[in-house]
Amino acid sequence: MIEKDHVEKWLSRGAVPSEQVAALLRNAGMTLGRPSAPKKKPAAAKAAKTAEPRKRAAPRKVSARKTMRKAARKSGKPAAAKPAKAKK
Repeated sequence: MIEKDHVEKWLSRGAVPSEQVAALLRNAGMTLGRPSAPKKKPAAAKAAKTAEPRKRAAPRKVSARKTMRKAARKSGKPAAAKPAKAKK
């Protein structure tokens, strides 16, 4: 339920309804001024999406297990069940 007198008072004070609110009020039979324009995303956000991803300063550290499995895939042989533990 829309209280038309409240809405008219609100609009007379300079309020600008969003597109969705303006559509709801038009459906209720109220005539309005121009609805507010939809907000646009800043240009910086658009530029960030198109920019290339940052590169790491140092390569990731790969575990011994992953290194062993990768070598096994390349050679075609099955990997051992447990990798040898590296001493610190």
